[in-house]
Amino acid sequence: MRQFVWLLFFAVICLGAPPVFGQDPAEPPASPEADEEKPDAQADPAEPAEPDSDQPAEPAEKPEGEPAQENPDGEPADKPEGEPADEKPAGQTEEKPAEEKPEAQRQPKPEEAQPEPEQPMLVPTAPVEPTIPVGFAPIDYNLPQKDPTWQHYAIWAPLDVLAINFTFWQLSAITGESFGNISARQIEKNIVEGWFFDDNQFEVNQFAHPYQGGLYYLAARVNNMTYWESLGYTVLGSVQWELFMETESPAVNDLWMTTFGGWYMGEVMYRLSNLLLDNSDTGGSRVWRELGAGFLAPIHGLDRLYTGEAFDAGAPPKPVDTEVQLRFGAVGIPLNEAVKEDFQPTWMALFRLEYGDHFEKSKTKTPYDQFDFEGGLLWKLREELVAGAQFDGSGTLYGWRLGEGQNHFFGFMQSFEFFTNGTAKIFTPQDPDGVFQLGQTSVGPEYRWRVGFSKKLSLDLHARLMFMPLGAMTSPAAVPAVNRIYNYGTGATARLQLKLKHEDWGYLLAEARRYSMFVVNGADGFENAGMMNAQLFLDIHDGHGLLLQGLFWDRESIYDDFDDINDTLASGRVMYMKVWD
Repeated sequence: MRQFVWLLFFAVICLGAPPVFGQDPAEPPASPEADEEKPDAQADPAEPAEPDSDQPAEPAEKPEGEPAQENPDGEPADKPEGEPADEKPAGQTEEKPAEEKPEAQRQPKPEEAQPEPEQPMLVPTAPVEPTIPVGFAPIDYNLPQKDPTWQHYAIWAPLDVLAINFTFWQLSAITGESFGNISARQIEKNIVEGWFFDDNQFEVNQFAHPYQGGLYYLAARVNNMTYWESLGYTVLGSVQWELFMETESPAVNDLWMTTFGGWYMGEVMYRLSNLLLDNSDTGGSRVWRELGAGFLAPIHGLDRLYTGEAFDAGAPPKPVDTEVQLRFGAVGIPLNEAVKEDFQPTWMALFRLEYGDHFEKSKTKTPYDQFDFEGGLLWKLREELVAGAQFDGSGTLYGWRLGEGQNHFFGFMQSFEFFTNGTAKIFTPQDPDGVFQLGQTSVGPEYRWRVGFSKKLSLDLHARLMFMPLGAMTSPAAVPAVNRIYNYGTGATARLQLKLKHEDWGYLLAEARRYSMFVVNGADGFENAGMMNAQLFLDIHDGHGLLLQGLFWDRESIYDDFDDINDTLASGRVMYMKVWD
C-alpha cells in the first residue's frame, strides 16, 4: 500500500498538481518536522498499536457522526481540532490555557489506532509561477564568472586575437585591397624601417582602428579576464597587424588609436551586449537577445555560441541603473550668416546611454561601472552622399564619493571622441569642409556634484580636465603639408556641464568643450577649437518629448607656414526624443 501511495505522489508531482495526501487541498501541507516526530514503532493504520504496559489502552477514535465520550469533568475526551471550546458552566472559573511547548520539546503521545485513510481526490490547481532555483540568483555578467587558467592567458586569448587579424586579412584579399599582399621581405622591411604617421582616410584612422582594437579587447574579456588584464591583448593585436599583416609600414597613429580607442570601444561593446543578455530567458525572446548581443559585440556572441552559453539556462543579470535616449530629427539648421552653402538641414538619428550612477557606491573600483556612450549618424542625399557620424563617451576607471552629504564624486576617467559635422563627403582625403572634425582619446580627473532640491528636481555639475596624448583635427592646411585632411597633435581637452532635471517635465542642459593641441605631424602650429551646446527637453508624455538644441562651433588655428584659420558656425536641432530610465 505504501509503495502505491509513493508512486501516486510522484505521478502528481510530475503532472503539476501539488495536493498532499491525507489532507484537505485547501489546507497547507504538513511540515517535515511533523513527520519526524512520529514514533518509529508506528504500525500500519489497519493494525492497532500495542498499548503501553504501564497505562491502560485508550479507546479508538469514534467514527464521524457519533457523539464523543465525556471525561469525568464533563468535557469531551477527544475534541476535534479547530472547533471552538464549549462554554464553562456558570460560576466555574475559566482556566488559563497551558503554554504550548516548542515542537522540539514536545513528547510524542502513544499511538492511537486509526482507521485506514480514504484515498484523496486529486484536485486540479492553478500552475505555480516559476521561481529562481538555488544558485541562480542575479549576477553581474560583466565580472569574470570563473578564474582564467594559464590556457586562457597563453593559448585561447592570443589565438582569438590571431583569428581576428586573419579574418581582416582575408577580407582584404576578397575585396581586392593591395595592403594584404604581405610577404616575408615586407615583414622584414616593416620591422627594420620602424614606425611613422600614415595618410589614410580620417574615418578609417579615427574610428575603424579603435573598433578593430575593441575586437582584440573582447578576445580577452570573453576568456574570463578583467579590464586591466585585457589591455595587453589589444596592444598585441595592433602590433601583430601593423608588423605582419599589411604591406604599409607600421603607423604609430594606428597603434595608438587601435589600442587606447579599443579599450573604450571594447568595454562599451561588452557591457552593451550584456545589457541585452538574460541566461534565464527562453524561446523567441532568448533568440533575439542573443542575436542583438552578437551584433553589438561579435566576439562575445561567437564565443557564447562556441561554448554553448547561448543555449544554457543560468542566472538572470543583476539590474543596472541606466538611462537610454533615442533621438531623431532635423539638424544643421543655419543660425548665422557664416554657414557654408553646403551646410544645409540634415537628418540625424542618435542613441545615448548613461550607464550606472556615480553616487550609488562610496567607492568605484571596477572600471566602467559608470560610463556614457553616444552614437549617431547624419545623412543627406544629394549628387554625392554627404554624411557625418558621432561616437563618443567616457568611462570611470576609479573614483570616490565624498562630502558630508555624499553628493560629491571625484575620479579618474578615460574618454574617446570621434565626430564629424555633416559637411564633408565621407572617405575622401581631400575635402576638409566644416569648422572642424575630431578624433581623440584622453585620460584624466573628473569631478561631479549633485544637489537635490526635491524628490524629482535635481542639479548636476560635471567638470573634467583630460590629457590628450594624441588627437586628430581636420584642417585645410594639412592637405599640402602631409597629403591628408587632418593634423595629429598632443594637448588637452576640457569639459564643463550643468544639467537641471525634473523627473516628470524634462531637463535643461548647458555644456562647453575645448580642444587644444600642438601639432606633431601635419601643418606645424597650434590647434584650438571648441563647442558650446544648449539643450531643452520637454517631456510631453511618459518619456516622449521634444528636444530643442543649439550648437555653436568655433576655431582658431595658428600655423607656422600656412594661413591661420578663424571660423565659427551656429546651428540648431529639432528632434523627437524618447527616454527610458
